[in-house]
Amino acid sequence: RDLRKRLTCDSAVFLSGENSAGVMTGVLRELSALVTSRYHAAVLSMERGCPVAAVSMDERLDSLMKELAFEQDHLLHVNDAELGRKLYRMLMNADAQREATREKILDKAVEMGYKQFSYVNELREAASLTSAARENHPGYLGEIALLTSAFLTQSHFASTMLDKFQREISQLGFTMNTHRVTEENIRDMTLPPTFRRDQVKAVLCIEMFNRAYDEMLCELEVPILFVDGPAKCDGVALPADQLYMDNTAEITRFVNDMLSKGQRRIGFVGDYRHCQSFYERYAAFRQAMLMAGVPVEDRFIIPHNRIEDIAEALYELSDLPDIFICANDFVAGDVMRVLFSIGKFVPQDVRVLGFDDSPESRISRPTLSTVHIHTQIMAIAALQLLISREKEPSLDFRIVHTQTDLIYRESTETE
Repeated sequence: RDLRKRLTCDSAVFLSGENSAGVMTGVLRELSALVTSRYHAAVLSMERGCPVAAVSMDERLDSLMKELAFEQDHLLHVNDAELGRKLYRMLMNADAQREATREKILDKAVEMGYKQFSYVNELREAASLTSAARENHPGYLGEIALLTSAFLTQSHFASTMLDKFQREISQLGFTMNTHRVTEENIRDMTLPPTFRRDQVKAVLCIEMFNRAYDEMLCELEVPILFVDGPAKCDGVALPADQLYMDNTAEITRFVNDMLSKGQRRIGFVGDYRHCQSFYERYAAFRQAMLMAGVPVEDRFIIPHNRIEDIAEALYELSDLPDIFICANDFVAGDVMRVLFSIGKFVPQDVRVLGFDDSPESRISRPTLSTVHIHTQIMAIAALQLLISREKEPSLDFRIVHTQTDLIYRESTETE
């Protein structure tokens, strides 16, 4: 928090105390370069070939860089009188030599038998196969490309879904490769450089919420499935198959349960225009209140996902509702943190409901009431939608919702 105040530029700050280990690992594995004094940060980022400038205060970090023969070009010491100048030069060189440095890291790590790098040779061998060689490989049917713009950490509902999905498609003869869609790709309307259209049999999109970019993907003339998608606030759907969890039934059930217990002042936190799932959860809440004849106070609607914006909105409230329904568990966790910072307690002062049944929801204090997503069922549904689309390209587009279950925990307890 002190670091955020000291920064003069608009920079993202990820603090281990505010993010799960999965989120921190995901960030480290997506970096293009890293300056660190931490051994574990270096190891986790280097697993994906990230060039590291190590500012050592740790013997383990010294040993790692020396084992990899990087002490001359990548290792600095915190008490070096010329640390700033050397670090600047190192970063400038890293930018110019990033790919060569990446290959050097991977080659040396594989040579030394680091177990976390054991996948590298397999990936390189697979990548070296021509399209014809792949097609001639016994039982190989092609690649299903996963396109995503986000870090799909273990806390994300899609993580367990993709584990099941990958196991199922491998038995059918498909492989799955992940292609990260960057902000630059979206701005320039370009595909990731790793995406090879001639090798792709189908496309699975997760956390892809830019409508214009998604419409461009729909023109690839390949079977495509969106797991969630851009909010259909205007009622216009993408020309593609879409898969969602049921975002309506359990929110409606929760609202009616709370109303029956006299909890009538209910608010919503989350940017309901962020994606279709958020929009459906918000719409279900509003519809349930409308059907019950209970007015919604607009001041209790906080249409933000970022904790800074949520905090600002909560600080401005003169009083709190009985309940906040949150767009997902991550938003709910931020709401509870902000409430605690202003001396308000859950569920004594306000109750909080999340959505996703993330691992964090089960260990938070208090434990978080949420809506469970059946990710295994979603994986099978995704497989069926893609395979049937490949066999029958002329099928009408389908929108499928899979079952969800309301889970009550401590955060919504009533007296």
